[in-house]
Amino acid sequence: MIAGNHDISFDGEYWRTHLDEDDEPEEHDEAVAIMTGPLAKEAGVVYLTEGTHTFTLKNGTTFSIFASPYQPECGEWAFGYPRTQDHFGEDNIPDNVDIVMTHGPPAGCLDLIPGKQENAGCESLLRAVRSARPKLHCFGHIHEGYGHSIQRWQACRPSRSMEKPS
Repeated sequence: MIAGNHDISFDGEYWRTHLDEDDEPEEHDEAVAIMTGPLAKEAGVVYLTEGTHTFTLKNGTTFSIFASPYQPECGEWAFGYPRTQDHFGEDNIPDNVDIVMTHGPPAGCLDLIPGKQENAGCESLLRAVRSARPKLHCFGHIHEGYGHSIQRWQACRPSRSMEKPS
């Protein structure tokens, strides 16, 4: 599980800077403790913070996931960063990662907001995913952008290039 823009209790920075009179200062720590505590573990829930995580299945298969709850600012919500910020920068997503799991979409991929006729995806994420070339990239955030898209990466791969899918 990764958090997203509506999960304000999980974003420590947001929580510290947006407390209202009726908010409890310790709610952030309590929310994270619930998602990482014994009940979550017993239920098989793994709360992923930003970064790379490795899992080993019962059959011994190992895979890695790069996770990120962040997306370009979308109003006053959690895990936002300025659209001009290169949040995913070069080498942020490792080349050998199997799965990328982000809250927000990359630019131009299932990111259209129909009512506004604008794309809400992130250019920085698009460059990082093109460079890392994961086997699977899962994301959400844009409710109308549900579905799937198949991308095929070029067969030969220059180091950390910005090649386009073929």
